[in-house]
Amino acid sequence: MVKFIHSGDIHLGLKFKNVSFGGEKGKTRRLELWQSFRRFISYGIEEEVDLILLAGDIFESDFITISDIKRFSDILAMAKNQEICIIAGNHDSLGSHSIYGRLDFSQNVHIFNSDGLDEKFFSNLNTKVYGLSWGNLTSASMSILDEINKEEDCKKILMVHGDIKGDDKYLPLDINKLNSLKLDYIALGHIHKPELFSNNMAYCGSLEPLDFGETGPRGFIKGVMEEETKIEFVPFSLREFIIVNIDVKDDETYEQIYNRVLDETHKGRDTNFYRVNISGSLPLDIDKTILKDDLSSKFYHLELKYNTRSIDLEKIKLENKDNIVNRFIDSFSKEELEDPVFYDALITGIHALLEGGK
Repeated sequence: MVKFIHSGDIHLGLKFKNVSFGGEKGKTRRLELWQSFRRFISYGIEEEVDLILLAGDIFESDFITISDIKRFSDILAMAKNQEICIIAGNHDSLGSHSIYGRLDFSQNVHIFNSDGLDEKFFSNLNTKVYGLSWGNLTSASMSILDEINKEEDCKKILMVHGDIKGDDKYLPLDINKLNSLKLDYIALGHIHKPELFSNNMAYCGSLEPLDFGETGPRGFIKGVMEEETKIEFVPFSLREFIIVNIDVKDDETYEQIYNRVLDETHKGRDTNFYRVNISGSLPLDIDKTILKDDLSSKFYHLELKYNTRSIDLEKIKLENKDNIVNRFIDSFSKEELEDPVFYDALITGIHALLEGGK
């Protein structure tokens, strides 16, 4: 029996510069990536696994310092009884200036070279691990996998960082070709969403989600190779990014909308990143700024996004047919109302006029 855990796409050092949650939370999130990586290695030690598989993009090479590499090495050094196999991805590729070449790692840390299909045999486990790293070899034909010895009588694992959807830019992978190899396990990296294709092939996904494009649980793959391989996904992230959609009607009160947001965001409000998309007909007397400020104290992070373009302008005109509100609405052309900027200006103006001509 060979026990393993499989992670990748951790992106240690990521700056979180172009995210919606701002610089301070970005700085905290950067530290949390390190915390989760340390917890992941500690998990492998506690579970007494044999192999720790890291399938690329462990770092953001552009932002990693020598002290970060030392910190990384120190964390790996905790796992004295595990064999640690690392392939480089497109964000931490090998080469003459590779971050992996700036420090000597302990003997149980194996970084697969980038000149082709590399392999490591662990006699105590009767297991061979094949790895394909990014570097000099930034792309490869699937034919390179024909170098795998199918006749050899041992457990066989392949680690590869690429796109099974077939994107030519990021090492396209043919799932039929991978299945034909009849390996005990294929540890995939690059796609941040975990996906288990079978009991012997999976994307681990990112250890921690990085932005609102990565909703749903994140974690790693845990597996056992015996006569057959069995794997499972282990949710592990400190936080999640959650998007909730709420449709409102123009007869709802402030309190009703406030409570609906709370009712539909019950999962870890004090921990997770929430984005609430509000659509429908938002009542004109609802102040978006006050609603956001009022709700924010209940959340670790909250974004309110509005797509409330279905306001009944004819009804408002009818109710205000003899005053400036009616004339203000008529001042907008049909083409202008199709423009989000003009439409927002209209709604802001109506609010101001109805509140007393501010």
